Amino acid sequence: MLSRIIITILAAISVLLIYWGFMNDSSFYFRLSIPFVLILATVYVLSPQINWWYYNKFPQELDQPIRHLINQQSKFYQGLSIEGKKRFRERMSLFLMAHDFKGMVIEKVPEDIKAVVAANAVHLTFGLPDYLFERFEKVIIYPNTFPSPQFPKHFHSSEIYVEDGVIMFSAQHLMKGFVQPEAYYNTGLHEAIQAFIALNPDKDYPTLPDNIWEQLETISRYPVKSVKQWIGLEEVNPLVVSICHFLMFPAHFAKTLPQLFDAIKELLNLNPLEANQPILYINDSY
Repeated sequence: MLSRIIITILAAISVLLIYWGFMNDSSFYFRLSIPFVLILATVYVLSPQINWWYYNKFPQELDQPIRHLINQQSKFYQGLSIEGKKRFRERMSLFLMAHDFKGMVIEKVPEDIKAVVAANAVHLTFGLPDYLFERFEKVIIYPNTFPSPQFPKHFHSSEIYVEDGVIMFSAQHLMKGFVQPEAYYNTGLHEAIQAFIALNPDKDYPTLPDNIWEQLETISRYPVKSVKQWIGLEEVNPLVVSICHFLMFPAHFAKTLPQLFDAIKELLNLNPLEANQPILYINDSY
């Protein structure tokens, strides 16, 4: 990390100057060391910001197994241009760095599970400047369904807890939804959308038709009952499911709900039907 290198250099200079001061019984070297010590303390305090600036300028490449995973399993990533794929990987790398993953029962969260959480978040926000869920920095992974303080009577596969800024997943359901989206609802994308809505309450969200659940079933063949059972909760927001289906089944969505498709397209600044260049309005900050 950049801050560690700077701290090492400053510490070496400070120690050397103080050593010379003792060896030569000279206050000159002690005085000379003061600015280096002060800068050292400042860099130490600001090290997270310095490191983040550095990695934003020079994002780390994803490890090869993770690159292979998204290349094999993410249809969205597969369709992107070379520059688009680079953008996707860089955002994944920074997302993984910015979020804290913790396993419940699982001693250590596997890297592929972390990557799937990041890939879903980056997929959702690909056309937007803000792709980090800054108030949802904690990601908790359970091996399977779990109860929680918010839903103590329901064993469920995912949720967000706004008060503590936490996103929770069942690893089994998360991976199945990512690897087999035609067979299993994507809980990773579902909770990314929930976090997005919680972080952006003032956005212009579309009005849904009265028969939205019937239309969504036509698009994905997931009955509302199946979606609720897969998540494990009695209430599921149809807007969240609509955005999820927009991203996962764009062709069917555009054909079945063209007006809603256009509204979500504007909301996310993304047209998933244009696989190579899906971003609608390019901005340098994006």
